[in-house]
Amino acid sequence: MRKITKVWLQAAHEDCLMAQKAMEIKLYRQVCFHSQQCAEKGLKAVILEKGKKLRKVHDLLELSKDIEDLPLQVPVSIEELDFLNRVYRSRYPPDIGLLPHGEPMKGDAQKALEIAQRIFTQVGKILERKA
Repeated sequence: MRKITKVWLQAAHEDCLMAQKAMEIKLYRQVCFHSQQCAEKGLKAVILEKGKKLRKVHDLLELSKDIEDLPLQVPVSIEELDFLNRVYRSRYPPDIGLLPHGEPMKGDAQKALEIAQRIFTQVGKILERKA
């Protein structure tokens, strides 16, 4: 695994840990934010491992386009990426209305964390196999 990939993977891991800690203390908006960040950094690690240049985007749907043509595929649905995009944007008060019920709720946070953990785990397995 390339050194830069390890750096991004470590950053993704830290965001995953922060999301878990935020869940423990019921900071659901922060769970959603750090879950999206974990997923974003995981996808970027895959892109970097293939030697591609990163675009400065946070949109997971856009990032997924950058890995479509790579042999290192991350098994995640468009709906899940879209969900993480929506809950990520809810971290700013004016954007809270992006969720049907306003603020992220416990169920939103649990779903975001589950998706992020699965992406992080799969990215780790993919990159370990490649190493």
